[in-house]
Amino acid sequence: MKAPNGIQPEKLEVMMSTIKLWINAHEVEAKPGQTIMEAADAAGIHIPRLCYHPSLKASGSCRLCAVEIDGYRGLPAACSTPVAEGMRIETSTPKVQDFRREMLSLILQDHPRECLGCPRNGTCELQQLVSSLGIDFPYPPPTGKRPPLKAGGAYFERDTSLCVRCGRCVRICHEVRGAGAIVFREKAGRQEVATPFDRPLEDVGCQFCGACVDVCPVGALRENLKTYQGEPQEQIFQTCENLTNIVLDLYRKEMPRTWKTSICPVCSAGCRMRFELTETGHIVQVRPDSNGPSNLGQACIQGRFLLKGYLQQPGRLKKPLLRENGSLRETTWDAALESMAGKFKEYGPGETAVLTDGRATNEELYLLQKFAREVLKTGFIGCLAPQNHGKAHEVLRRNFGMAAATNSLGEMNQAGCLLAIGFNPPADHPVAGTHMRRAVLNGTKLIVANPCDGAIAHYADLPMHYYPGTELSLLSGLLYLVIKENPDLPALKEMDPSELENLKQSLDAYHPEAVSRMTGIPQEKLLEASCLLGTGKPLGILYGKGLLESCNVPETVQALVSLSRITGSVGNAGGGIAPLYGNGNLQGAWDMGVVSHLLPGQAAQKDSAFVSPEEILQAVDSGKIKALYVALEDYDGSWMDFLTPYVKKAEFVVIQNVVSCHQKRQEEEASAHVVLPMAAVLEKGGTLTNGERRVQRVEAILSPPGEARSLQWVLSEIAGRMEVSGFEYSNAEDVFNEIREKVPYYSGMRGERKAVQWPCPHPDHPGTSTLFAEAAPSWVSWAPPPPQLPEETPDKDYPFSLVSSEQLNAYFLGPLLAKESTALLSTKGVVQMNPADAFTRGLLPDDTVRVITHTGEWEGNLAMNPLLPGKMIALPQEMILNQLKDPNIAGKFFAAKVEKR
Repeated sequence: MKAPNGIQPEKLEVMMSTIKLWINAHEVEAKPGQTIMEAADAAGIHIPRLCYHPSLKASGSCRLCAVEIDGYRGLPAACSTPVAEGMRIETSTPKVQDFRREMLSLILQDHPRECLGCPRNGTCELQQLVSSLGIDFPYPPPTGKRPPLKAGGAYFERDTSLCVRCGRCVRICHEVRGAGAIVFREKAGRQEVATPFDRPLEDVGCQFCGACVDVCPVGALRENLKTYQGEPQEQIFQTCENLTNIVLDLYRKEMPRTWKTSICPVCSAGCRMRFELTETGHIVQVRPDSNGPSNLGQACIQGRFLLKGYLQQPGRLKKPLLRENGSLRETTWDAALESMAGKFKEYGPGETAVLTDGRATNEELYLLQKFAREVLKTGFIGCLAPQNHGKAHEVLRRNFGMAAATNSLGEMNQAGCLLAIGFNPPADHPVAGTHMRRAVLNGTKLIVANPCDGAIAHYADLPMHYYPGTELSLLSGLLYLVIKENPDLPALKEMDPSELENLKQSLDAYHPEAVSRMTGIPQEKLLEASCLLGTGKPLGILYGKGLLESCNVPETVQALVSLSRITGSVGNAGGGIAPLYGNGNLQGAWDMGVVSHLLPGQAAQKDSAFVSPEEILQAVDSGKIKALYVALEDYDGSWMDFLTPYVKKAEFVVIQNVVSCHQKRQEEEASAHVVLPMAAVLEKGGTLTNGERRVQRVEAILSPPGEARSLQWVLSEIAGRMEVSGFEYSNAEDVFNEIREKVPYYSGMRGERKAVQWPCPHPDHPGTSTLFAEAAPSWVSWAPPPPQLPEETPDKDYPFSLVSSEQLNAYFLGPLLAKESTALLSTKGVVQMNPADAFTRGLLPDDTVRVITHTGEWEGNLAMNPLLPGKMIALPQEMILNQLKDPNIAGKFFAAKVEKR
């Protein structure tokens, strides 16, 4: 069928969805809603700009993108003016050019002229503007003394004299990262970029993510490259202090460097990063890739600044070590592998366990579980993860047939409401925090449930602070209210009537009054939350490591699943559930079967047994498991610290790691019989699966140091020496082909670099961003257990709630948090209070105070913790236990009062 004018309907639709305009007499097509700047960029027409950045909303503050438009008054800003049909635009008339020179001259009046010594010389956007506009500097350069550099932790420097006040850093800190650590302040009658009240960055919530450095157009924010400059800087500085920066800048520019792209292996975000490398293979700096499908140009402090140090630290293992006469000595690979093969043959089925931290590639993790089951004849294989992670994932598997996030993070802006519980983005998943921030700015409602305060709560529509450990009571109370206040929800009508009635009856005990008493959340807030949750629009549920500290993790996660079910959110873009924490390839480890008694391809079976890594280690401790093979990419040694007691208990221990523990923990390595050097992920390549089920190819950007080898090579060599076939692979691609055969969700994955989300059933399938879009999962029938009312609650005489400080750590500490960001928590006192509570009672830091409850009394110095909510006091768990003699205080709180001694 054709339209009246003979145009095909589909072509007519395309024509109606585009706008025609003219830029510099060139006809240009644009999309509705685009700005002139975006239309010009798409057409290859450059318009000068300084404050504009594609990751930010346009502000038009610099006025350098001014253009002339027929019929418009003045000179509109191209970055903020939307296109219109028939618009005629001129971008470089004499009037426009004169105006731009005037605006640029105002910026340059206070700007230093020592471009040769500036680290951004040659890449500075201001420098390029001066060149393109032809500024001739008809006025003298500034003569005032330049202020000293300010440190941005150990990661970047702030040179305020070079700042052009474009506002990029301020806007990305507020709009994208949600930290609000950088602001505009009035100083001496003019606007300056600074921190709130000019406080240090670590005191104002800075995440040290480097996003501000990435968008700065000049040298005002720049990465600290002292580690890279190293010895040359020290030598030049001693010779001539004033010429140091100039000489170093020229020195670095002469060195040939290349950029390579790969995936950051630190956490489950799967950020695509760009690595600047010298000719000798040294990483100079790492920056987020603006085209990364997972991170969209964002990163965290670990990937942006610390990853290069992890890979290049001097403690990297380079040769195999074999225990001889009570100590470890360097040996050959043949000797180490023969020793391992001989010892492993001595142990029977089920007497050996294999553990990993989930930072290996999918190919290596697949081979690791295959090696455990087929060569070592053991089902004891586990992935070290946050406590109770396995229990939480098992609940997801029972309900969904698979243990993974149901939706993509990029879909958050399609949710009607987001519920973030037990989640602190800077500590556990900063990239998810940026997606959340963007969704909120686009109108999505946000409920934040956390015992502690934080940046995420500052932009929430409804922050709720509950007593740690009471997540199940809170969620059951929200279920009660959502069902009661929204009986016409379509998902409720689709439930089996008897199942729904059983759920309602079990929730009767979780009425608002009881839940308020159990959690400390006012009834009014509970009702407000239920109104936001029950709108009928998709509800996105995000939970972090803090939720895993709940007293009953399986029931708590099941409550989240039920909340997602009754709101009809699973299967809809922006809805569903997403766990947000974990090591780089924790999802891939689960997919590859690195879970005890789960084989690859069995993820959809609901009756498979599950044994947690904690239970495996208990079996090592009891002597049931006699040999231990540990494969880690443990840069900071935290997992080795955790494994120390078990390493000592096992008869035979093999540790394959990237870093030597010998200097820090000689005792642990002495307990190991074989220590093998591991090639890091970025030194071997393969694939990783991020927390969104996105499988991404990792490119090797470095060569392994010394004699370090991949886990794939080691496992193949040991299997051959133990005379077990099936481990002969030419490369990682051969292993991935076998994965495609064994793991149904990966069967359609291709070998190219394009990132695809499983399930991907065939090669032509584009991947699945939203699970269950076509059919609902087979839900597990559930009813919450009877509530446990607290023995005591705050009242007029005892107005505070006393908790242990250790209970709060998981809610605001995490592996991705900058050490500088923990300064607020490094308190000298033992009694922690919110400053508002303390000051209103005439208490000051370091005062000696007495905390009194019905059952105990404590005394100590007072410390201010602004992350604690009001009416809460935190004491070290050891102090509480010494008084109460009750080892089971998890999830408990005590009514308390505080007095100055």
